Amino acid sequence: MTVLTTQVDQIDLKILSALQKNAALSNRAISELVGISPPSCLRRTKELKNSGFLTGAHASINGSLLNLDLIIYCDIMLENHTPADIMQFVQSINVLPYIRECYLVTGLFDFLLKIIVPNINAYTDFLTKSLIFKHNVLKVTSRMVVQTRKKEVGIPIESLLTI
Repeated sequence: MTVLTTQVDQIDLKILSALQKNAALSNRAISELVGISPPSCLRRTKELKNSGFLTGAHASINGSLLNLDLIIYCDIMLENHTPADIMQFVQSINVLPYIRECYLVTGLFDFLLKIIVPNINAYTDFLTKSLIFKHNVLKVTSRMVVQTRKKEVGIPIESLLTI
């Protein structure tokens, strides 16, 4: 269990929320949004970063324009579940760029993968050449995203804000 060394207040949460929505905001813009002075905002932002609350800043890229917009979720079942087998599987998929996210999950399957590829032919090729024959993979099921109806980035910080 992680113990927080820094307490966050409502202003910190507002800073985190603003940055999560748009990491390119200037310090001045954030300070105006949350109602504090720019020096105070900068100090708080630095403290949030130093405390591990802010772990990076990323751009949102339109995959369709790069022909990388087919999203597939794969459930993976391993044959053996020793720590060494799990570690070997994770290491083998960490080098595959089409795999964007990997989660160890509960239930019938062991892992959930988010894969982004240009098209179904690329996925079939990836599946048969790179994924199915990985050490210790017993079963793979795939679900293709047909349409995205909601896509929120980050975590639900707004649920922590008091009005």
